[in-house]
Amino acid sequence: MAMNITSYFSEVLNAPLANPQWSWGSENTTNVFLRTWTPEKVADNKVFVVDLAADDPRLGQAERIRQVESIRAGKRGFIVMLTPLDPDAESYRIGAYDEVVYPIISLEQEEELVFAIIGEGISVAAANGFDAEAELQKLADSPAAAQVQKAVNLRWNLIAVNGDIVVFESPRNRQKMYVNAVTGEYWR
Repeated sequence: MAMNITSYFSEVLNAPLANPQWSWGSENTTNVFLRTWTPEKVADNKVFVVDLAADDPRLGQAERIRQVESIRAGKRGFIVMLTPLDPDAESYRIGAYDEVVYPIISLEQEEELVFAIIGEGISVAAANGFDAEAELQKLADSPAAAQVQKAVNLRWNLIAVNGDIVVFESPRNRQKMYVNAVTGEYWR
């Protein structure tokens, strides 16, 4: 896992978690990203999302219900798949997460249980409607142009621009490189 899940939601998905301790997902202006666990997959393309009847006082439950309603109201929904360190534990801790997101094709309700029918994993850039070519053109005259060109020459993929931070990903090992578009500084 290259970065913690809180940073992944904020820096890559561009959808910061409301609270790193209890949030089960997040939204940005166009998308909803729901965290789910691999043991909650009930079929190759079907994953448990929420139990509407649960008398669950946790803040994550109320937030999840609001996020499901946002998807039902027309926002695009995506699953962020988490793998627990110990799938048999009573409470899961994150062991890893997929760095692709799974588009929610539809939501199905079976009594009070809500499931997402999901498609094949896609890049976060595609989910957020990111146009890498247009962003590269914008960066051509920036102070970061030399670093950006080096990354492109090394065949790194431009996957996000979050404010002044440009995010590249290695196609070989999915390592991330960050470039400050204002200063040209970079780090991994």
